[in-house]
Amino acid sequence: MIDREGAHDTVARLPAAGDPSAFVVGDTVPAGKLRQVLLNNVAGQDATSLLDVNGCWTTIIYDSGNRSLRLGSDLLGTAWIYVAQWAKGYVFCSDFGALVANYPAPLTLDYETSLVTLGLSYSPDDRTCFKEITILPPGQVIALSDQGMRTVSRRQISYGDKYVDVPTTRKHELMDTLFARAGEDWCVPCASDIIVSLSGGYDSRYGLGVLLAHGITPRCLTFGHHRSADARVARSVCRELGLDFKLYSVGTTSFDVWRRCVEQSGSVGGFQWANGWAEEWLALLGRSGSHVLLGYLGDALSGKHLVQYESGDSRWLDNWERWSLDEGWSDSPLLWPEANEALRDGVRTRLSREIGQTSFAFAHQQALHLDWYGRQRRFVAAQLNLIRRFLTPVPFFYTDYMLEFWANIPFDDLRDQALYLGYAQSRFPALFKARRPARLHERAWGASTNALVAMVPGMKSYFRASEIDTQSLITRHKASVVSMVKDVEPWIDRIFDIRALRVEIDAFPNARRLSAVQLTRLVNLCILLRLPLKRGGVPAR
Repeated sequence: MIDREGAHDTVARLPAAGDPSAFVVGDTVPAGKLRQVLLNNVAGQDATSLLDVNGCWTTIIYDSGNRSLRLGSDLLGTAWIYVAQWAKGYVFCSDFGALVANYPAPLTLDYETSLVTLGLSYSPDDRTCFKEITILPPGQVIALSDQGMRTVSRRQISYGDKYVDVPTTRKHELMDTLFARAGEDWCVPCASDIIVSLSGGYDSRYGLGVLLAHGITPRCLTFGHHRSADARVARSVCRELGLDFKLYSVGTTSFDVWRRCVEQSGSVGGFQWANGWAEEWLALLGRSGSHVLLGYLGDALSGKHLVQYESGDSRWLDNWERWSLDEGWSDSPLLWPEANEALRDGVRTRLSREIGQTSFAFAHQQALHLDWYGRQRRFVAAQLNLIRRFLTPVPFFYTDYMLEFWANIPFDDLRDQALYLGYAQSRFPALFKARRPARLHERAWGASTNALVAMVPGMKSYFRASEIDTQSLITRHKASVVSMVKDVEPWIDRIFDIRALRVEIDAFPNARRLSAVQLTRLVNLCILLRLPLKRGGVPAR
């Protein structure tokens, strides 16, 4: 196993008198359950009990006498472990770049997975951009031995209709119990030193409501432009509740930080952990507290991503695919036609394979499953894994009992997040005030600013500032971007029309056929493909 330099992971080690020995990396809830579960497994009992432990964790049990190694992952596989087999054994690590640097054999480019990640920003299965490297599958205990990898035990969320006829008032009461338990499991043990990464969205405000209900008064921090919606909402909430508030505005950025975050996570998608500012933000969080509460999974549980393009449309695989490919590289004129076709085919094949392995009570649960086990696991969870370098993440939505509840809710409760927002307005009224109609002067101001922005597009950033100006951040590092892409051109020329791509990158941010989202994904993929070059090798094509 490769130890990560500067890692902030909680590590529980249970060395036995002889063999085997075991330890867990990550955070479990409730923490007191961990030791007995591990001791039971070290004693040779059923490994299935490991999968009953909530939290973001990986367990490692090694028996040198039998030359057997078992790796276990939490329910959704949020604590990432990359695994690579070679002729004489295995290499595994939570740091993708460190694994590549220490892998003792050549690596091979996975063409289809590279295309899929350009389209979705992640791969919905366990594959990576190198054929030899996979990520530990979710909710499983895997045995690694001379004979290869095999699944010892597995646990997956069951989708049903348990709450289909339960009235809303009763569902709210059930949610009272769930959030009370989540607060006790996740938040109370770290109450004295927990902070909230507060945004203008719903999920972090939910978390703040849970903390306040448990008598915990946290400090709140927000990143982004001071005129952005996130900053304005967070500032207003904290002012009304009398909470300490701090705003971090992105200032100095570094391409080395951008590269380091992508190399460690192995993730192609995402802005918050790329573009050169993530470490400065996370260091600020680390100086403010030892634990940070996050809204991870909230929007995915509550139905925010269940998009229907036509009323009553039940083709949830089609809807999910269309929504997921929006803004990505699918159908880009900068890709060769055969690459575009392979991207589409690869995405559809992998999404279909994932839902084909699971049973559903309702059609919409197909999209829920693809979100939880795909997008949330392989894309959004990058944030959790990077945060651990600086402090401990507290994703209070993430428990098996919370997932079980939302996996048994009918679509009417999830449409427009109806149950989620109804409960919030009922239980956290100070945080979720009903939106009042705009007053006359507010409507007039809105109409005036819309007209001005239409005449002078450059004023848009002043009146409607985004949290992070990604386009500007990329432009700051344009020379490094050009160099990075040039280094890996021999391995991406099968995907891109390199000459046309160069023209668009040179023209950025005024490119006509290249967006900030697309360029970020491309740069992140190039960072990963360049890793073998740093150790003196090249990825086989």
